[in-house]
Amino acid sequence: DVTMLDIIQNIEHVIDIPMSDAIQFALENSTDILVAEKNILEARQDVERLKGKRYLDATINVSIGLHQISETLQKVYRHPLDEQTASVSMSIPLADFGRGRILYSQARTALAIQSIQTKRIKDDVRELIKKCVLRHSMLYSIINDAQQAYHLSCVAYNETLAEYHLGRWSANSLSEAVANRQEALVEYYQAIRDYLLNYFQIRNMTLFDFEKNECIKKYQDKASTIQ
Repeated sequence: DVTMLDIIQNIEHVIDIPMSDAIQFALENSTDILVAEKNILEARQDVERLKGKRYLDATINVSIGLHQISETLQKVYRHPLDEQTASVSMSIPLADFGRGRILYSQARTALAIQSIQTKRIKDDVRELIKKCVLRHSMLYSIINDAQQAYHLSCVAYNETLAEYHLGRWSANSLSEAVANRQEALVEYYQAIRDYLLNYFQIRNMTLFDFEKNECIKKYQDKASTIQ
C-alpha cells in the first residue's frame, strides 16, 4: 500500500515538463483529435465518391438491322444489303442527376463542418494542455508553501503544549493550536492532491511520463501484445 509519506517523498522536486513537448504529445495522442481526423478522412472519401455522380449519366443505345420482304423464301435473301434500318435511343435519368448533385453538395458541406470542428478540437486540446503545464509549477510552489505552514503550525503546537504543561497556557489555547495544526495539514494534503491530479491529467493527455522521460503507449502496446 502507498502511504502519504511515500507520496510526499516522491514529489521532493518538481517534474520538468517542457511546454513544446507537452503540446506536441497532446496533439498526437488526443483521442478526440484522432476521432475527428478519422471523420475528416471518411467525409473526404464521401466527397470523392459522389464527385463523379453529380453529372448526367446518360445511356445511348444503337441498334442496326436488315429487313427484306418477298413473296417467296428464296427471294428474301437475294439482296441482303438492301432495306437497312438503324435506330438510336438515349436514356437520361433526370431524377438521379438531381439527387447526385444534392448528395455531392451535402458531402462537401459535411466535410467543411468536420474540418471546422477538428480545428476547434485541436485548439481546445492545445489550450487545455498549456493551462495544465502552466499550473504545474505553480501548484508545486503551493505545496512548498503549505508544507512550510504545516511545519510552523507544528512548532506552534509543541510550544503551546509545553506552555500548557507549565500552566502558562489555557486548554483553549491548546485546542486552538491543535486546530491550526490540523487545518494546515489538510491544506498541505490538498495541495499535494491538486498537484498530482494536474500532473496525471497531463500524463493522460500526452501519454508521456515526463518523470521517466518515457512514452506511456509502449506499455499499452506491450499489454495488448501479451493479451
